Amino acid sequence: MQVPLKESEYPLSVPIKKLPPNSRGQVRYRFVVDVGIDPATGRRKQLTRTFATLKEAKAEYARITNRREEGTFVPPNQIRGCLMW
Repeated sequence: MQVPLKESEYPLSVPIKKLPPNSRGQVRYRFVVDVGIDPATGRRKQLTRTFATLKEAKAEYARITNRREEGTFVPPNQIRGCLMW
């Protein structure tokens, strides 16, 4: 009979980490995901995101990894806003 894993015992394929409570007692969830290679330096680029709930973190991780695999992911620092006067 297999014993279920505790959250801290998940394999490395589960990138969402539970952070210890902050000064206000809030538990947060964080993940780091590779978003590609920097063509200028050849180094990998990583994106870190932190969320209040595990559900939000899982949804955003799925969105980012899906867009990265499709080739449609645009890193936040490359998004240009539209200025309206």
